[in-house]
Amino acid sequence: MASKKKIPFDRALEESGWLEAYTPENRTAFMAAVKKNMAESTGEFVQIPGTWFDVECVYDTGCHKELIEDLARDSFGLFQPEKVEETWDEEADPNRIKVSITCGGKTYSGAWDYEDDYLDMSFFALLHKTIRGMSKKKLDLFELSGGGGQDGVMVVAPKAAVEKLRKQGYLPKEDSEEDDGEE
Repeated sequence: MASKKKIPFDRALEESGWLEAYTPENRTAFMAAVKKNMAESTGEFVQIPGTWFDVECVYDTGCHKELIEDLARDSFGLFQPEKVEETWDEEADPNRIKVSITCGGKTYSGAWDYEDDYLDMSFFALLHKTIRGMSKKKLDLFELSGGGGQDGVMVVAPKAAVEKLRKQGYLPKEDSEEDDGEE
């Protein structure tokens, strides 16, 4: 049985409904970045412009805020926090980190203990909660690196479009979908 030939990635993005989330101006900028990445790509899943991160990046006050600001910039207008604050209570043992994000007039907050230089999973839960809560466009935060290790690429995107593109093989499956049971 012959396999179905894939359409070009930029066309698949359009057919998935992904581009409908953007304003016309941001859609043009996003697609220009996609086409640039497609021309420069040597890997299978690097065409989507996103925010690169290393989970081992918590060295000093401001790293969470910087990552949120990078994500906002790289979202091409889909994620627009009005205010981001990060504070560290260095008197607490262990140190306590508090982050708040204001989007659409609503503030989302999280706090966790600083135990080492890895991003706490509570940080990602806060991002998911914020992005899901701020939009009628059914957006979410997705990791698209698919390579394992301690770094990744995250994007803000329409959930239905990401699911469709994953099913079609244009984007990597979530780690839980790829688990082969080996430790």
